[in-house]
Amino acid sequence: MEGTRVRSRGVLRLFGVMTLIAVVTAWSAAPIAAAPAAARALDELESRVAKDGSLTFRSWNGKLIGMDNDTEITFLPNRVVHMTEYGYTPKSYKGIYSVDAKGEVKAKFNGFNHEWPVMLVQKDSASLLLSAKSGPGFVMGNRGGAYVPGGKDSYWPFRPVSPTEEAEIRQRIGK
Repeated sequence: MEGTRVRSRGVLRLFGVMTLIAVVTAWSAAPIAAAPAAARALDELESRVAKDGSLTFRSWNGKLIGMDNDTEITFLPNRVVHMTEYGYTPKSYKGIYSVDAKGEVKAKFNGFNHEWPVMLVQKDSASLLLSAKSGPGFVMGNRGGAYVPGGKDSYWPFRPVSPTEEAEIRQRIGK
């Protein structure tokens, strides 16, 4: 009787371990979906790009500081992205972006010799916004220098520009 009980416990332990392995394997193989709020924000970004032809976000909470520290990111159809970096002179970079299953936006810009932070598209009561997932507050990039004003908003989040500014930016970047 004792030997049967030991074997039964052993079989139960083995069954429990195998079940745990199966659950962990299935869970890790399943794609991780973006949270519902992030998915809605991403859907809005993509629908606005499809409808309007572009959507531009500006640093400093969407406000043009007008010095050597502003940045604009324009999302275009077909996962194309354009960035204008304001330093001593404006510099433009074209590139591509991707969105992963977690809702993280990754942009790569041709000629921009720095890694751009992974971004999250979010929405608050005012508008869509882009936030850096982590990393630097201010992205120096290829600017020769920059004055970051104290007492202003922070560099992140980026917010959409007005429709008038959007039209001007599209014309400036040739889209």
